[in-house]
Amino acid sequence: MAAGLPYVTLPSSSELSVQPYGVLVMLGVSLGALVAVLVGRRRGLTGEDLGVLLPSTVGAALVAGHLFDVAWYDAPSAAREQGRWLRFTDGHSLVGALAGVAVVALIVAAVRRLDRRRVADVLSIGALVALAIGRIGCALVHDHLGVATDAVVGVDMPAYLARGDYHRPAGVDVLRVHDVGLDELLVLLALVPVAFALLRRWRTRPGLTAAAVAIAYAIVRFGLDFLRLPSTEPTRGGLTGGQWGMVVMLGVAVVGLVRARRAVVPVASARYV
Repeated sequence: MAAGLPYVTLPSSSELSVQPYGVLVMLGVSLGALVAVLVGRRRGLTGEDLGVLLPSTVGAALVAGHLFDVAWYDAPSAAREQGRWLRFTDGHSLVGALAGVAVVALIVAAVRRLDRRRVADVLSIGALVALAIGRIGCALVHDHLGVATDAVVGVDMPAYLARGDYHRPAGVDVLRVHDVGLDELLVLLALVPVAFALLRRWRTRPGLTAAAVAIAYAIVRFGLDFLRLPSTEPTRGGLTGGQWGMVVMLGVAVVGLVRARRAVVPVASARYV
């Protein structure tokens, strides 16, 4: 069997005053917001519009991501400890974060009378950049190790780190497993430039880029969740929380794609990304 990807280890938490994962998440949010500002200004959104939209959606992602995480993964514990719901830095779910962003973005767009399709394009690009950088952190700390595999893209994990989820044959020192965070990162690295290319190509068709990005990500993420470990990903109705979220995202994106294809809206700015 050909060698897989190396299992990179970082210094323990006690050895670091600054955590690499946290730094990458903050960097991802910051760069994602910067990209959204640059794209938004070229798409006709004012500085005031963006000054309301971006902080509101980032805050919504923090709150909704945590609430979904508690509800899906830790509801019994939260029932005994009500304060668990309010510790917003303790556990987050991407599905909840995306839902929060979508709801608040619709509200802001309605209040400020913004084109929802244009807002969707801006936020989808920013979120994609933020997510790609955040997944670098996931890949470095291996917080989404999945099922065993023989694939070349699998990570060769030291067998002594294997938990009860894995069968560890006697005398085997290395187990190759899916690192689902890394798998998703590889997909995102391809999807980001494609999204920018689509944004430029469809500059007079707002909403198409956001719909295409959402459809692509929903399909990929739905499939990747089958690689996660049952012990870390509880299911309801046979699907993980991420998969249910992707079903909803796919449905909304398909409707958005149909509506965006029917409308041709001129873009205010003469400059495009």
